[in-house]
Amino acid sequence: MMPAGYMGNILYIDLTSAQFEVKELDPDAAQAFIGGLGMNAWLMERTYKMGTKPLSPDNPIILGTGPLVGTGVPGAAKIVATTRFPLNFTISESVGSMRFALNLKGASFDHVIITGRAKKPAVLIIDHGRASFIDAGDLWGSDIFEATDALKKTYGGSQSGVIAIGPSGENTVVSSLALIDKASTIGRGGLGAVMGSKNLKAILAAGTDHPRVYDEKKLKALLGGIHER
Repeated sequence: MMPAGYMGNILYIDLTSAQFEVKELDPDAAQAFIGGLGMNAWLMERTYKMGTKPLSPDNPIILGTGPLVGTGVPGAAKIVATTRFPLNFTISESVGSMRFALNLKGASFDHVIITGRAKKPAVLIIDHGRASFIDAGDLWGSDIFEATDALKKTYGGSQSGVIAIGPSGENTVVSSLALIDKASTIGRGGLGAVMGSKNLKAILAAGTDHPRVYDEKKLKALLGGIHER
């Protein structure tokens, strides 16, 4: 049985073929490597091929959430991005806030593993247990604010989270960042460049599901007056 706090699914994305696959999260690994950062590291060790360069199509981007995301715990809605960064060539992670982590779990996924390179600029849409790819030709060259506004207007509205890059990422500037919902930075070390090298303008997650809480009454008691404060 999947531990409480997890949706139980990992989404594998191949941008080259524009295909996706859903696999079950390993419950033993989830308990051994708790949290988005821990599980991301475990998944990276199994996905990354030694020697793969940061801007290679084979360099994975792994997005992960922790078990408290979606449970109502204040401050827990963090998304962790793990990849090999082009600024310093290290495998590391960056953490961002806003809505993306909540909506990714709302779409029934704990983690996303993205590899390959789209044939042309694309946006990845993650929505209620599945993925789709849309042409981002009209968005390519736009800044992060313009791209995010356009995507939220069409897909998910305020109930969606968007990770997007601007022209610097598109042109694989090694210090380029991505932004979550136009506000939270993610990708120190050049996540924007890694996304740009994959022709990936943005990732949008939309969904309203929530993970199971093992003991809701005890969780509420532990939180005490945090919500009120």
